[in-house]
Amino acid sequence: MVVPARIAAIGYAPAEDVYIVSGEVRMQPDGSAIDRGNSDSFIVVCDSEGNYHATSPERLESVGEAVTPEQWAQTLENNENTGNTGNNGNTGNNSVEPTRGEGLAQGEEPAGYDVQGNPVDGQGRLVVESVGAMDEITDGDFEAPTRNVQLPDLPENVAAAIGSGGKPIVIKKSVFEKNRDNHPEIDAAESRSILERALYNPDLVGSVQARRRPDYRVAIQTGDRNAVVVLDIYESKDNTEIVGWRWSWG
Repeated sequence: MVVPARIAAIGYAPAEDVYIVSGEVRMQPDGSAIDRGNSDSFIVVCDSEGNYHATSPERLESVGEAVTPEQWAQTLENNENTGNTGNNGNTGNNSVEPTRGEGLAQGEEPAGYDVQGNPVDGQGRLVVESVGAMDEITDGDFEAPTRNVQLPDLPENVAAAIGSGGKPIVIKKSVFEKNRDNHPEIDAAESRSILERALYNPDLVGSVQARRRPDYRVAIQTGDRNAVVVLDIYESKDNTEIVGWRWSWG
């Protein structure tokens, strides 16, 4: 069962209907209000587009009756069918992946760049440089990236939970650029911290946008600020790609 809830409006963010998928929120004995003191301090919710967020009971305005996963899935499907799809109605994982050869090119000189501006070799394979520890990802990689970076192997239990299948974990140059532009408030040191915390010692691993992005996974380490990393495990790719990272406040 999943529990519908409503996140209260705050600042410029409007109120939002969500479902609680992890964590327990308790009501006062008379059912009149949320008993925040006896509820879990950290919960995970899913919005009507299938996006997962970490939050806390203090952000909730109300909680409804539990529904079945089938009812929840039907709500998401109804939302998509009424046009809340983005990308002119494209609801699938249909992003265009540039044609390239098999595998990764370790440490080779790039022969050119793919359509996203990532270094590739003469066969169209991503040219990657491996790092042995997170502190080997330089400030320049986050601020003015020029390379694709392969991270240290994930712990076996984390790789199994994510479903990466033992593939290399890669951050492409274009993703460094996108995350820099989307989250200018996060500096290089914080980026390294988020990646290390969420990838190598997560508290939660789950799906993201289960219907629209079935190959996306999220890894979260909880705390005063929750470290969140989103990965793409699309099976036709030669590697598991990190697609973004950020802080999330409960």
